[in-house]
This record gives sequence, C-alpha cells and structure tokens, in this order.
Amino acid sequence: MAATTQTTQTTRTARGFGFETATLTPVHWTAVGLASITGIVHLYLWYNGGMDLFLLAGLGYFGAIGLLLLNVYRPALYLAGIPYTLAQIGGYVMEWQALGFGPAPEGTLGLTTKAVEIALIACLAYLFARWYSVRRAERALTA
Repeated sequence: MAATTQTTQTTRTARGFGFETATLTPVHWTAVGLASITGIVHLYLWYNGGMDLFLLAGLGYFGAIGLLLLNVYRPALYLAGIPYTLAQIGGYVMEWQALGFGPAPEGTLGLTTKAVEIALIACLAYLFARWYSVRRAERALTA
C-alpha cells in the first residue's frame, strides 16, 4: 500500500493521488467557485421540475471539482471542462430556439449562468495554457 503523508492542506499518496489543495492558485479557486455556481443553478433547475439533463450537468460540475481536489491529472480536467461547459451554453441556446422562443431571453437566470460559464471557460483555458507553458519550459531545460 502506498505511503500517505497528512498535513492540514494535503493528503497525498506516493503516486500523487489524494486530497490536495496546496498547489491550487487563486485562478483554480475562482474556477471552483464558478463551477459551483453553475452546478448549483443546474441542480436548482432540475429540482424545480427541469429535465434530467440539468441533474447530470450539475453533478458533472461537482464531480469535476472533486477530481480537481483529489489531484487527478489536472490538465485533462481543464481540457475536458472547456467543451463540457461549451455544451451547456450550446444546449441553452438550442433549447430556447427549438422551443420556438427565439433568441435566449435577457436578464434571466440562464443568461447569468451562461456569463458564469464563459468566465469558467476563460479560467480553464488560462490554467491549461499556463500548465502547457511551464511543461514546455521544463522540457527545454532538460533537452
């Protein structure tokens, strides 16, 4: 069994998987907050008689937060989170148009949530770009 070290912020196994927050930056925490907001909104919409897709969307955001905190390979989370969140935005636009309501209404909970999701996509893109540039620099030093 892998050795486990515990501190106030970190529980890590020898292979790098475990509850870990010491390496999270303010941008990570911003992304966690944004994902929490949109996750709560989706669960709220499902609870108030919405489609089961709202439940899946909400649980998906909270699942991603859990994986981030468990130190699962974070670049994969960043890359998966971008199209996942884009799909939520696309689904919102398509749902309103398919139901014959025309463009998505302004000033609604949905539109506010989409703004939060756009900010989340920006955070995820930044986090991946930062990870990639650091990784690239490390490779250049070892080459």
